[in-house]
Amino acid sequence: MRLWNSAEAEHTVGHAYSTIANEIEKIVNSYIEDKQFSDAYEDWCWAYIAILEGPIMQEMKLPEVVRRNNKQKDLEFRLKIDYQSFLDGDHNRQLGLIIDSLNRCLDHPKMTKTWKVPESDIAILKQALQAAEQELRQD
Repeated sequence: MRLWNSAEAEHTVGHAYSTIANEIEKIVNSYIEDKQFSDAYEDWCWAYIAILEGPIMQEMKLPEVVRRNNKQKDLEFRLKIDYQSFLDGDHNRQLGLIIDSLNRCLDHPKMTKTWKVPESDIAILKQALQAAEQELRQD
């Protein structure tokens, strides 16, 4: 499995989001590249798209989306991050908001109940997120 991320975000937070999220993606993918996933999800992509709706985008009313695409082998999550908290946050707060949202993906009931992603695969991904957060946190 590998992580891919993107965002539907207002320009006021887009650069800050992509800077942090791209670093998370690199660290997570580096961490998991030699890990053994179950055969069922070994070649899958964890596609995460953050939604950061500020004043301009709020009219769009973008819904959160959680779906699986068997043909493309994607687990897709489009989840909202509170725009104002992200905008007002320092680096560590922004990092925490992204990590929390990524953990929401892994804790979603569809992961284990509907899609039957093994707990061992989820544990590997959670460990990778924890490693990324520790590496990127600024003291």
